[in-house]
Amino acid sequence: MIESDSSQRYSRRAAVGYLVAALSVSAALLLTWALKQSFPTVPNALYLCAIIVSPWVGGFGPGVVASILTSVAVVLTPPAATTGLPRHFFFLVAGIFISWLIDRQRRARIALRQAHDLLEIKVRERTATLEQANTRLVNEMLQRQEIEKALRKSETHLRLVIDSIPTMAWIVLPNGAVDFLNRRWLEYSGLSLEEALKEPTRTIHPDDIGRAKEKWLSHMDSGKPYEDEMRLRRADGQYRWFLIRTVPLFDESRKVCKWYGTSTDIEDRRRAEEALRETQAMLARVARVTTVGELTASIAHEVNQPLAAVVTNANASLRWLAATPPNLEEAREAVRRIIRDGNRAADVIARIRTLLKKGDPVRTPLSINEIIEETLTFVQPQLARQHVSLKFELATDLPKVPADRVQLQQVLLNLVVNSLDSLGAITDGPRVLRICSERDERESVSVAVQDTGGGVAPEDFERLFQPFFTTKQHGLGMGLTISRSIIEAHGGRLWMTLNNGPGVSFRFTLPAQQKEQYDPPRETKRLGGICGG
Repeated sequence: MIESDSSQRYSRRAAVGYLVAALSVSAALLLTWALKQSFPTVPNALYLCAIIVSPWVGGFGPGVVASILTSVAVVLTPPAATTGLPRHFFFLVAGIFISWLIDRQRRARIALRQAHDLLEIKVRERTATLEQANTRLVNEMLQRQEIEKALRKSETHLRLVIDSIPTMAWIVLPNGAVDFLNRRWLEYSGLSLEEALKEPTRTIHPDDIGRAKEKWLSHMDSGKPYEDEMRLRRADGQYRWFLIRTVPLFDESRKVCKWYGTSTDIEDRRRAEEALRETQAMLARVARVTTVGELTASIAHEVNQPLAAVVTNANASLRWLAATPPNLEEAREAVRRIIRDGNRAADVIARIRTLLKKGDPVRTPLSINEIIEETLTFVQPQLARQHVSLKFELATDLPKVPADRVQLQQVLLNLVVNSLDSLGAITDGPRVLRICSERDERESVSVAVQDTGGGVAPEDFERLFQPFFTTKQHGLGMGLTISRSIIEAHGGRLWMTLNNGPGVSFRFTLPAQQKEQYDPPRETKRLGGICGG
């Protein structure tokens, strides 16, 4: 479309140029003719004017036409001499050359004017662009000022809020320098802002500084939230336990720009937890003493057996020594049996003292099968007295479990005693106690204590593990509660299920020790399916 318009304009300009050439030459011819009527000699300057005007208006083409027409007009204008033809030819050449020069000048002037117009257009466009950019920049600066003003206002409000909250808050820069401490922190530490910013670890307990710094630096590198407990010194010099929590603030490139942290006083909570642990330990010990009290007859029978054997072997030894001659070999063998039975009685007493003693739990890798066998030694006489059939299945490939021996014995003893109490009420059915151990699908060790007793009433099923709830006439209601807390403290789970037949099953699981050697195979009586369900 633009090229078509340019072609049309060029055609019109060329037509006008040729018309101007014809008219200018005609005017010069008529004017020269008229002057020659009055003057004998008329110069050809008028024709030169026509030659100059034509290319100036129409370009090189009209200038050539004007030069040719002028040469013809000069030749035809009387008096025309044939001897002047070479001069007329050079006049034609000179006219064409003048036309070319004027056309070049005209083109240069047009190009200069176009360049000037284009430059003006570009200057106007550039000026408009600069004005728009300047306006946009001014608007952005105004917006940024408003945002900064709002941020300062928000930061001031945030600092007021942080100073008012009932906890110690602070801000740390990525390089570890403290950027802000709220008023609560300064009031607790008794330090000035300058002292706290200069030495922020001054209030940390000397025993906690090394561990706290190491943990803090590791979390700064990872950019993850941080939580720790440490002792902080109060203004009066007393140290109290605090829960330290920090979260990172990221910028647009996911780099940490600040750390926001709080310090919460947990001294009272730690004291309450410590008191609770002591109370639980005391209740556990009371439960153990109560359980052993219920087994007093069985324990006495267990001790009386080796003591009776000691007396029998001592009397036999005296008889062998009193013989004539003394039978030293038989006496020596009787003394060996006395030593064996004495050690047996000592082992029974030692196990009872271990079960009753007060002390902190000590977790070591233990074989659950050994714990089961040790616990069953306490109830062997009661099993015989109640005519209870003991059946057990102990898996041979169990890993060891990290646990406290006495606490596991207490759990198993409590579960077995509960089953014996339930079996004691059975008068017209089999009295069977089953104990089995196996590895479950989560690579944990599972133990089940099953009986064929009277079971549990449906209304008591949900309350069985609640503190101080018991179905026994003289029970404390703490045995199952303490047993569950012990198992859960070891990372396991204790629960009860109803058997398909009579009785119930108490089951618990314990996590196995990682990369632990398994128990050596031992011969056990296999009872297929008794651990199922």
